[in-house]
Amino acid sequence: SPSTGHIPSAIMKVLIVLALVAAAAADVSHLFGAQHHHHHHQHQQAFAAPVVAAPVVRSFDSFPAQYQKPIAILRLVQDNSGLGDYKYAFETENGIQVQEEAVLKNAGSK
Repeated sequence: SPSTGHIPSAIMKVLIVLALVAAAAADVSHLFGAQHHHHHHQHQQAFAAPVVAAPVVRSFDSFPAQYQKPIAILRLVQDNSGLGDYKYAFETENGIQVQEEAVLKNAGSK
C-alpha cells in the first residue's frame, strides 16, 4: 500500500512533463521591454523559453538594469534587381547611418 505523504513516481513524471510544456509555451516577450511599432520594415525577434530537465525558478537579475528600448529605424532602403545590382541603406534614431551599393559589370564574361 502506498505510504501517505509521498507522490507516486508516475504522477511526478507527469507533473515534470507538464511543467516543461508550460515553460516551452510561455510568452516571455513582455519581460524584454515593450514592442514599438514603426512605419518601417523591422525584424521581430522571437524569444524561446529555456528547456530544462526539471522545473526551475529563475530570477531575471542577470539582465542589465540599464536595458533600453529598441532603437527605431528611421530610413530603410533595400533595392535588389535580382540581376546583380543592389542598394542597401538604413538610418537609426541614434545616428547610425549605413549605405552600400553594387553594380554588376561585364555580366556573363570571364
